[in-house]
Amino acid sequence: MFAQSNSAPDAALTDDARVVPPPGAAPLSQWQLIWGDEFDGTALDTTRWRIEDLHLIKNAELQYYAPDEVYIENGCLVLRSRQRSYSGYDNAGDWRHFDYTSGLVETRDRFATAYGRIEVRARLPATRGLWPAHWLLPDSRRWPPEIDIMELLGHEPTRVYMTHHWGQWPDVQRAGNSYSGPDFSQGFHTFAIEWSPARIDWYIDGMLRFSSVQDIPREPFYIILNTAVGGDWPGNPDASSVFPQYHRIDYVRAYMPGDPGAALLDVEDATPQTATVDGVIGRDEYVLVTTGINAGLLDQIGRNSEMHVDSSADGRLSIGFASVTAWPGEPYGVVIYVDSVDGGFASTYELTDAAARSRRLASGKGESGQRADLYFAPGFRADYAVVLEVDFVTIYRLDRSSHVLIHGAALDAPTDMLGGDDVRYRADGDGGRRVRECELRLSHVSVAPGQTFRCVVTLLNGDTAFRANEFVGAAPGNPFDAAGLAATAAVLKPGDFIRFRAASPADGCGPGCSAAGGNADLDGDCDVDSDDLARLLAGYGTQAGATHAQGDVDLDRDVELDDLASLLRVYGAACP
Repeated sequence: MFAQSNSAPDAALTDDARVVPPPGAAPLSQWQLIWGDEFDGTALDTTRWRIEDLHLIKNAELQYYAPDEVYIENGCLVLRSRQRSYSGYDNAGDWRHFDYTSGLVETRDRFATAYGRIEVRARLPATRGLWPAHWLLPDSRRWPPEIDIMELLGHEPTRVYMTHHWGQWPDVQRAGNSYSGPDFSQGFHTFAIEWSPARIDWYIDGMLRFSSVQDIPREPFYIILNTAVGGDWPGNPDASSVFPQYHRIDYVRAYMPGDPGAALLDVEDATPQTATVDGVIGRDEYVLVTTGINAGLLDQIGRNSEMHVDSSADGRLSIGFASVTAWPGEPYGVVIYVDSVDGGFASTYELTDAAARSRRLASGKGESGQRADLYFAPGFRADYAVVLEVDFVTIYRLDRSSHVLIHGAALDAPTDMLGGDDVRYRADGDGGRRVRECELRLSHVSVAPGQTFRCVVTLLNGDTAFRANEFVGAAPGNPFDAAGLAATAAVLKPGDFIRFRAASPADGCGPGCSAAGGNADLDGDCDVDSDDLARLLAGYGTQAGATHAQGDVDLDRDVELDDLASLLRVYGAACP
């Protein structure tokens, strides 16, 4: 094992090191897949991977990374390495001749993650002078840090290396381990890390082989798969080297914990009525009152401002804000991310919808390509965004390319955007300067009375993607505490969210209650009638993300024949 102090310039090898399993390590069954590629198509998916076409000047390596050395074959990504004459540019802009070509793919600008489990199943190449690797670099493009999931030297096919680099160049520190096992070129093996704010654990074929607890990075990383030829560490090919060589990758998978664990705040609404949304926040009107953290933009949702949350037994959700300073005007908006159903997004990184300001606010993007990606607490998967602008509230179901508009309302308008009163948005009488209250249906975010959801709140500029360091639902101790984030990534730590259990149906009424027709009561008025049937028929055929209010009776995120049959079975049911 490589063991090293922060001041040591190099690592020292210690034999016969014993690795103790990490405390509270989660079984693989408790992880949820958030991203992956099984390489089952006929060509590499370039929306997920970037293929290198360049010689990278580093480590005295000899290869040119040529796109024709990257291909899909028999359900595997293949990175081929060949000895051949090839000409191309290096990253200094010089046109050069090369004697070797190889392959490199990466998720840069496609996918990045902070924390979780990253797993690669691969069969590695092996001949003198080769250097296959699976590794991670920061999305910020700075170095160090670096996390090497697996590295192998081609003349040692039974030994793989696992390393963590940190520090400031040129004082780079490292800790790592080498594991000797089977010949990794003779079959497929899994190589994985499990990364949390406190530690990184390395697994080979499901067995823990190394752990590091020193200077664990707290920023997003992207994935790199490559095979280098030659270089300072493996040495150059010689007369014994055999080409071509093949680095075969069966899959790459990224996971997050299925359960985000304990919340910063855990609140249960035990009262059947909700707050009155009228622009005035009364004392004890809301069941949840909490302050935010930091004051990056004069404390608009920060440590001296308040967020209020309440719900009702008939399925309404009320949210209020009382800011110390004036409520943010254009182009700023407050975004409430809601985690209420399985699936969802572990970050805003992949969200690209920038068609309008409210959509950019939900995506964490600016109007000219700027981005302020938010990485939620591990295990928190955002499904919905409630966007509060100065004069409009909008509810979206999040989607990678085009968020689904659920509902909305203009400030102080007599009706919502559909002409009803399901959504209301009110300001205080002082010119709407400090208070905002909104009311929506729990079903708009796929929650029924008595059910639980999670949320976290942030403040963003919808034109420039400038994110304030003000959050509600997060505790101090994040990297952004000291200064404004601007258009940079924000990574929340475990527990940075609020868990809220909505008020239960009163006297056996409302969605979720069998006496009132259960989830077939789509409008939450304690009966199943023609209004509920009309809602379901209007939403019939909605797939992959339908809400309860759209007709999703069985809560499987689509509206189909099963939902219609369930509603018809209890049609006419009402409160006793």
